[in-house]
Amino acid sequence: MSIHLAEKGQAYRIVLMQLAVALIAGLILLVFGWSQAYSGFIGGVIAALANGVFAYRVFAHYQAQEPGKLLARFYGGELLKLVVTGLLFAAAVLWLDALSMGALLGTYLLVAMMPMFISHFFI
Repeated sequence: MSIHLAEKGQAYRIVLMQLAVALIAGLILLVFGWSQAYSGFIGGVIAALANGVFAYRVFAHYQAQEPGKLLARFYGGELLKLVVTGLLFAAAVLWLDALSMGALLGTYLLVAMMPMFISHFFI
């Protein structure tokens, strides 16, 4: 199995696919009620936004001639992603009423794991 660095466009397409999956999951969860639907959608959006922040941080000014800086961007991007994720979860729990924690966390995990499945099966 070969490992290669994703290009900026590919990273942003994955984030858009994550947003689409969050929307689809929210629509599917509508069968179980409004609270589950918007909780699931919010969980998916949290995962997609955090990955979008990571992708922007890593690929915004990427230059192949600077591998050391790229590694620092990856570490910094991952740390920023964790902070954004924590803040968005805190905001959702504090400000949104009638959250379904199962739908919120389940859809978050589904959307957060998407890049792994995409890279494993399609790249």
